Amino acid sequence: MWGMKKKQKLFAVSNGTIIPITQVKDEVFAQKMLGEGYGIIPSDNAVFAPISGIITSIFPTKHAISIISKFGLEVIVHLGIDTVELNGKPFNIKVKVGAEVNKTTQLAAMNRQMIIQKQKDPTIVIAFTNMKILTKVPEITKASVKHGQFIGNLFYR
Repeated sequence: MWGMKKKQKLFAVSNGTIIPITQVKDEVFAQKMLGEGYGIIPSDNAVFAPISGIITSIFPTKHAISIISKFGLEVIVHLGIDTVELNGKPFNIKVKVGAEVNKTTQLAAMNRQMIIQKQKDPTIVIAFTNMKILTKVPEITKASVKHGQFIGNLFYR
């Protein structure tokens, strides 16, 4: 229909505390250099997809997974802060490139205790890297969330 805006639901990727991306303890994410998004300080090890889409890449160090939505939005699920240095040890990836995912799809299990023992931050960061195709993202305020919980809608151009 004319005038209908495309929108897509956004979900929490983990149980824990959701925070605005500006509160993530990493300058690149906090200053939105990679785009808008949010962080979750996880309370358990399971990490799920934030949107419906297709897995486009899994970093060799297993610390980040990319998803593309049906509308072309590129989303990075970044497991912890500075965890690239851990060479994949705390991560068990549950998906493969090309897999279709949705809010019930577990992307990974992360060993939070190992991450903390290695003096890294286990915060999961969700970043939308091609913001130009979005007109609006949900406003995030600090709150307790459960994985799969609806956060808000992403609105597309």
